Amino acid sequence: MSFRRYAPAKTPVSSPGQPVAQDKLPPGVKPASTPTISTGTGTLDALLSPHGGLPLSSALLVEEDGTGNYSGVVLRQYVAEGVVQGDKVWIGGVGDAWWRGVPGLAKQDKSSTKSTDAVKEIEEKMKIAWRYGINDPKSTTSNEPAFPDFCHTFDISEQLPFPGNSQVSISPPPGVRGDPYQPLLSSLLTFLQSTPTSLPIRLVLPDFLNPLIYSPESTNPAFLLKFLHTIIAFNTSRPYWTLILSLSTSFYPRTNPLISWIEHLCTHVIQLCPLPRPTNAAVKQPQGLVNVHKGGLMMKEMAYRVGRRGMVLEEWSLPPLEDEAPRVKQGFVIEKDVPGANVGASPVSGVTAKDLEF
Repeated sequence: MSFRRYAPAKTPVSSPGQPVAQDKLPPGVKPASTPTISTGTGTLDALLSPHGGLPLSSALLVEEDGTGNYSGVVLRQYVAEGVVQGDKVWIGGVGDAWWRGVPGLAKQDKSSTKSTDAVKEIEEKMKIAWRYGINDPKSTTSNEPAFPDFCHTFDISEQLPFPGNSQVSISPPPGVRGDPYQPLLSSLLTFLQSTPTSLPIRLVLPDFLNPLIYSPESTNPAFLLKFLHTIIAFNTSRPYWTLILSLSTSFYPRTNPLISWIEHLCTHVIQLCPLPRPTNAAVKQPQGLVNVHKGGLMMKEMAYRVGRRGMVLEEWSLPPLEDEAPRVKQGFVIEKDVPGANVGASPVSGVTAKDLEF
């Protein structure tokens, strides 16, 4: 009896809305089992999916403890990447003043080369953990030559010029009476009606549920859950949509049932936890830790650092304590100071000739 090997048939992958044609993807969209777009942060792209980037028809929730507003850096780089790629961007709730912090493109220099090497290193480590879900060897390669401009480098000290209302739409602030999300929904509906379905759209909700922006009625589940479900329903006919929103867990802890519902509706959830500032200014320490609660994978503890080139994720490891670090003097290792002992003396001090006799 002879045996014949049959290759498994590949099933076409489609989004919840219209099917995505792999051979006719718009610029800035990377083909994969689920096509992805860049968030503008290369190391974050490597954390979100095995192919690198945020999958289409996905919603990323960025939670943050404290008042550092590092989540705003992630959202602004996401917006800047969309403008550079030519995507349509909708910003809800925060007004025109939020655009002032959107970074501009950075000049290509040696530092950008170093950041690219760091992204490649993290992507290689991520692929090891994702390998069980990868069947096509062609899809395991990252940073393909066909996509050299998938993720750009930005300089937070530079200001990205406003491209105009034809590309970026900023909604009015939430309402004070009645349904606070009605102005946002009206602006989003107008934005979708004026945007062709063939263009990628990026939806941004910075400082979501911030008491300084949203009224107390915004936490009413009847209004909040209806608003989030409506956004997802609007985009069921949009094959190239993504959403990123930020939320402060200092105002709304994750133990709040309402936050659990928001996390349930999002496909990816990460949390930024700040670290205390080091007392020694010479010590270079990351600003905080990154926890992935949904839709991502971490092989090791990850930390974030914000510099001139924006946010960069890196592996986190605790440095050795100074008291536990061995000290070396005159070729001898002194493990720990003993009270009453003269550790600075020669290790052969006090040894007599009688002690050396055999």
